[in-house]
Amino acid sequence: MDKAEKIFETEYHILPGNPGPGFQKIELYHRAYMMWKEFWEQVYGDAGAADCFKPDDFLRQDFIPVLTYKNEIVAMHLYTLFNTTNYAVRDHRYFAFYPENFFSYLSDKQSPYAMSIEYLTVAPGWRKRNVGFSIGESLIGCSLNYLEPTNAQVAIAPARTDNKVHTMCYNFGFDCFEAGITKRNFSVDLVAGFKEKVQKNPSEKINQLIEHMWAHRQDHTGRIDQNKSLKVAA
Repeated sequence: MDKAEKIFETEYHILPGNPGPGFQKIELYHRAYMMWKEFWEQVYGDAGAADCFKPDDFLRQDFIPVLTYKNEIVAMHLYTLFNTTNYAVRDHRYFAFYPENFFSYLSDKQSPYAMSIEYLTVAPGWRKRNVGFSIGESLIGCSLNYLEPTNAQVAIAPARTDNKVHTMCYNFGFDCFEAGITKRNFSVDLVAGFKEKVQKNPSEKINQLIEHMWAHRQDHTGRIDQNKSLKVAA
């Protein structure tokens, strides 16, 4: 069986960023963390920005979706909920990516409750050349399914342009707030996917994987499937 077929036998786990005592998926959490840390230490190191990588970003996440095939980690993504009307949130290190007027932009769009989508990570053996389509792009699309149960109004990201993550976002109907800026030695577009504007991907294979992941999700946070009225935290 080639990887194009195996990808539809994967499991989609939603992990918390900071699990409590007795968390049943702690072994998967630890493996995901170590893979993520090694991956991004290299990415930042190669970019000459090693000092900008902060491993504690993993701990602050509300949701860490991890895609696995048997015992192998295929890919992961990291999401944090932010109430951008909160002045303490505006001083958060994450928002060093954004200019001050980004907050008024979200306010003008009546979308102050935002979910960051960060650190898109795909294992080298599962990249597009081996699967036939982009797993990473599928994870971006799947992230939009979190907007409804979390009450978040928009997904936001500084989307890298060197590896075409910005194009992946635009394929789902994201807006561009600012294009071609340099942050942490990466060229990025600041993008926003508003709940009422996002759309299906042009690729049917990508849409099929999104549907597979969401239909077979295992929510280990208790926040997506068990609490439909979850409010975005300040």
